[in-house]
Amino acid sequence: MRLPDQFLPRAILLAVAFSMLLSGCASSGVPRRRRMAAPPEPEPEIPPVYRSVRPDGLPPDDTYRPFTNRAVRAFAPAPAAAPLPLPEAAVSAPAGPVSKDWRVQLSLGQRRASVNGVELWLCEPAVVDRSVRTAKGAKPKLAPGPTDRRLTLGPLMGAPTNAFVRAPRPPRIMIDPGHGGSDPGTTAGNLRESAIAMDIAKRLGTYLARSGYDVRLTRPGDKSYVALEQRCRLASAWPADLFVSIHLNSGPSAAHGIETYAIPPAGQLSTEAATRKTVSPAARAAAARPEPGNRNDRNNIRLAWCIHRRLLAATQRSDRGIRRARYTVLRESTVPAVLVEVGFLSNAGDAAFYATASGRDKAAVGLCRGIMDFCAGHIAPTHPPLPIGPPAAPEASR
Repeated sequence: MRLPDQFLPRAILLAVAFSMLLSGCASSGVPRRRRMAAPPEPEPEIPPVYRSVRPDGLPPDDTYRPFTNRAVRAFAPAPAAAPLPLPEAAVSAPAGPVSKDWRVQLSLGQRRASVNGVELWLCEPAVVDRSVRTAKGAKPKLAPGPTDRRLTLGPLMGAPTNAFVRAPRPPRIMIDPGHGGSDPGTTAGNLRESAIAMDIAKRLGTYLARSGYDVRLTRPGDKSYVALEQRCRLASAWPADLFVSIHLNSGPSAAHGIETYAIPPAGQLSTEAATRKTVSPAARAAAARPEPGNRNDRNNIRLAWCIHRRLLAATQRSDRGIRRARYTVLRESTVPAVLVEVGFLSNAGDAAFYATASGRDKAAVGLCRGIMDFCAGHIAPTHPPLPIGPPAAPEASR
């Protein structure tokens, strides 16, 4: 039977209402479904810069003056491009006092030298100093090569005595705990290089912040990894005044002690390559290329010297010397930079030392004192360590 046309709209409305009623009955007694939470945002591949240890209450950067000795700040900084010559008295003496503060021991044809009892690897073997006349049969006087006169020993013995950071703000230190995330670095049992380096870095940051320095870390925790090139870009973008990368070494079980690395000057081999019997073409090609890190050759070696000697004194670990290498974080850094291998996890003695909070704390103290020495212009070996403590009060506005 065909319904009249006027009944069709009513029939449709009744059908819709009936279907809604059925669906309501079917869902009665069943709790309403909660809205699903939005999925968490993935962790960024490169975490931002973290100001992790700067204490509260410090004055703003534009008013804080960490160096209150006006006489020190009045010294004009040395021109960046001007070579700092090695004192003539220093190049002719293989041992003993070469000047008031410096003692250099050289071995003919060898790159390994000693500067005030600290081991330092030269870029070139030591040579006989032909400019010095010696009596017949006497031991010849030795001298470093021209590159080391200009870019290794010269920058140390001719270092300016004024503070490195003279702006009215705290020195900015970028600390780089090595490895991280899926890259634990070297391991020994349950000890991971990345975790130990992070712990030392945080302790170091705390000590520097207590002394009025502004500190950032390249990665926030041991679960984070940052690409090596990005670590250098973080320091440049801040901009930092210094970059210090912290690592632990691995090698034969007999190898132990501390190594501190700076980038070799352009044209010079790394310490490892130079000590091999044969040098690969790739190593020679790398040596021939100037890198961004070479812009700070003089300050790189000064920073390495300051940190290495203070770290040795604080930890009493053995001295494997200040060395040269073209690691990425040294090669790509646009600010003075060093990489410190604070010990060997493959060595039982070093591993036991850094497994303790006391050992890691001693390393942080040594690193802190070395950084403070460099920033204050305390390059000479006779300077006593600066105290680590509360920041100095800002100068009164004039």
